[in-house]
Amino acid sequence: MRIRPAGQDDLSELVRMSLALLPGSREEALRELVSLLRVDHAAVFVAERDVDPEAGAGSGFGDASGDDSVALSETAFEGPVGGRSEVLSGALSGGSSEEGLSAGQVAAQPRLAGYAEVVVRSYADGCGLDTPYLEAWYIDPDARRQGVGRALLSAVESWAQRRGADWLGSDCLLDNRTSASAHLASGFDEVDRVIQFRKRLKRPGPQDGSG
Repeated sequence: MRIRPAGQDDLSELVRMSLALLPGSREEALRELVSLLRVDHAAVFVAERDVDPEAGAGSGFGDASGDDSVALSETAFEGPVGGRSEVLSGALSGGSSEEGLSAGQVAAQPRLAGYAEVVVRSYADGCGLDTPYLEAWYIDPDARRQGVGRALLSAVESWAQRRGADWLGSDCLLDNRTSASAHLASGFDEVDRVIQFRKRLKRPGPQDGSG
């Protein structure tokens, strides 16, 4: 297993994992991921499974008790801080649905076991201005409790530190005890608990228009 920055070839599996984390529209998930991979204030890291030559697909995680069971790619942090690959420039050309992905980008068996998404927010509670924020942190069920989540988090932290950040923000739903426990076990401190509200606004009718 190795941790590396996501690329265009990972989009199909990133969409799969994104929808497993937060169900929604495949097209919206793809659009969001492509946009994140094209900007300097965000990064997406993936956990790539070891390749089984006989099976022809990623399947292994190594010995979870070993020091090298999950390793960072040597090229994971090359280049300028926040620099993104230009190979994504045409990912949405000719349509924005996942159908635009080539057949080679859709793996018969999962090549990836998880991903982490970090975006610099203008403000994060308890952290201050311009704070890297862990927007997504997902591990496939068969790869959990093997150090993959911590390795992805380490990649995110290194990316944030290279930008000069002092804090990394994150969140989870109030009833997601598994995520809360994982955050606390990984060195996060709880800052606050909130209830979010929304109100639908009525569109102005003809009688409300000006003129």
